[in-house]
Amino acid sequence: MMTHAELDAYLLKFDGATKTTDLDNRDIGYTVVNRAGETKLFAVVVENSRPIQISLRCDPLLAKTLRERYESVVPATKLHRRSWNTILWTGQLSDDEIKDLVHLSYRLARGEVVATL
Repeated sequence: MMTHAELDAYLLKFDGATKTTDLDNRDIGYTVVNRAGETKLFAVVVENSRPIQISLRCDPLLAKTLRERYESVVPATKLHRRSWNTILWTGQLSDDEIKDLVHLSYRLARGEVVATL
């Protein structure tokens, strides 16, 4: 499983991704500018959480399906619960599966049309 430092480096590899700590004292946000010129969150990480907790944008139907399938995927508490999931990085989902969900979240934040399920 990734460390916080490895996750931070991975999230910042996305084109145009920036990091913000303006959310609250424990959350780190990762943003991108969409096609309309608006800054949008695509990931929120709880700093130094064990296990790592990452909240990601998600298609509402996929978000619901993931919550039903995995105990480690729950509705995000501080974001729009219908289209954001919080993933507890316990090993229930593989690193590659979580990376795929990060990529989906990034694409949704950029305003791309994304086919899911």
